[in-house]
Amino acid sequence: MKRFIVAALLSLFAAGAFAQAAAPVADAPKPKCEDPGAFPGRVGMQTEDRRNKFLKAVETYRTCMLNYVEERKAVIKANEVAARGAIEEFNARMKKLNEEQEKARE
Repeated sequence: MKRFIVAALLSLFAAGAFAQAAAPVADAPKPKCEDPGAFPGRVGMQTEDRRNKFLKAVETYRTCMLNYVEERKAVIKANEVAARGAIEEFNARMKKLNEEQEKARE
């Protein structure tokens, strides 16, 4: 009977974990990088001041986006570490429950 209860709990836990994993991440912030604007064209790029302004805007945009990606990677890594910890804790608890059930049978 106890084994059945543990099995039922495990299946409920697995179903809940799967449902959470399948849900899309809606709370991830969007990058707040300023758009560098449209390419000024061949004639616009011939003007040094306009070209420099455009190139600086593109570099600022590039740097901002790279920083955003690095921040997202750090969050992903932290989530992986937390998930691994939860899995290890779950496995240890289930092992302990199984050992307790075996002892109770003896």
